[in-house]
Amino acid sequence: SRSLRCLHRLHQNPHQSIHIQYFHNLVRHHYNLILIVLNIQSPKALNRVVGHEITHIFEGTELGAELENVAIEFAKAKGEFADRMQSLRDMYTGVYEGNDFDAKLQKELTADIVGEYLFTDTEFINKLSTEKPTLFKKIFDEIKYLCKT
Repeated sequence: SRSLRCLHRLHQNPHQSIHIQYFHNLVRHHYNLILIVLNIQSPKALNRVVGHEITHIFEGTELGAELENVAIEFAKAKGEFADRMQSLRDMYTGVYEGNDFDAKLQKELTADIVGEYLFTDTEFINKLSTEKPTLFKKIFDEIKYLCKT
């Protein structure tokens, strides 16, 4: 598919970060300029980084809330939620501050889960595509749009 070719093309040049800017319209003609920086030298798989960053695009929207619920439920069902939250708490202490610390951590956890499982875990993909088909389609539309720009 075109999206996979795009990811493969990005992976071919391992010596640079790639800056992708595009105007994003998730909520009724409200456009935001989105900047995603992909560090090709990252030890994380490129598809994981793309899934993670795409998840942040949905934050603050109804679809983002749905995605967060699905991802958090998935992590809890796998018995990963508490350990992953603690790991993020350790990592982001001193970086994120304020009363919404746990909410920010939960958004990072959501992005991590989606990034990790969106392309590789058939159980997660099936859950997302059957329980939230509109959300599933919107995520892949964003990935395709990202690759076109």
